[in-house]
Amino acid sequence: MCSPLYDDTSLVVGVAYTYDTSRTARRALTREKPGHSSWTDSFSFFVKCRLDETSPHGGELRLKPGLTNGGTAPHWPEAELAALLGPGHDIVAYTLANDFTAFTVETGSGVGDRDNTYLGKCWPGSCGLGSFVPATELGPVDDLPIALRIERGERRIYAETYRTSSRRREFSEVADLIVRRRKRLGEAAPRSKRVHLDESGRLPAGTVILLGTGLIVPPEAYCRPGDRITVSCPGLGELSHFVTT
Repeated sequence: MCSPLYDDTSLVVGVAYTYDTSRTARRALTREKPGHSSWTDSFSFFVKCRLDETSPHGGELRLKPGLTNGGTAPHWPEAELAALLGPGHDIVAYTLANDFTAFTVETGSGVGDRDNTYLGKCWPGSCGLGSFVPATELGPVDDLPIALRIERGERRIYAETYRTSSRRREFSEVADLIVRRRKRLGEAAPRSKRVHLDESGRLPAGTVILLGTGLIVPPEAYCRPGDRITVSCPGLGELSHFVTT
């Protein structure tokens, strides 16, 4: 991935609730936690990692160690379209992404200053990112099919597709929404929300935004070591990773 727009320190930022499927799944996990953002907000964001911490096509996604029992929390993949920002929040390129998530940690109850979004979303090996395709080359993204396939050994255990036409907001609005929320949080922003803004008060050129997922896998497809996870889309190719501990 080579571009004068970004370097290895550019941030990858994820957004939540772009698709109703994702919001519904989190509400099911937080029925007794009415303060969770899936109940209180229509939009949320988090700093996933730096660009140099992402895993390329053919690389590994790593399970996060459990916080209490020495094992691992259950994980699911999140197959996503990702956007590369140019100056002034223009989207200059797109790629495929896998926002690997320890979802029971992400939706768990915080203790003290514990930031569950950070703990359940952000660790080395938690983000897969493909090669960028210029927006002018890819063309319209209003109705792209984003497919997710999971293989376990010689068996395909999951294969589904969603379309970007099912999104709840325009992709062009997302960067401004992140900035608006970041400014509102101010100095009280938890670690997962400490996104950088440039001198103009915008996200810097080179920021990568994970645009949310329209698929949540069932329990039998929660990730195990050795699984191969593939995200694909016409015009963007495939992004494939193996799950490791």
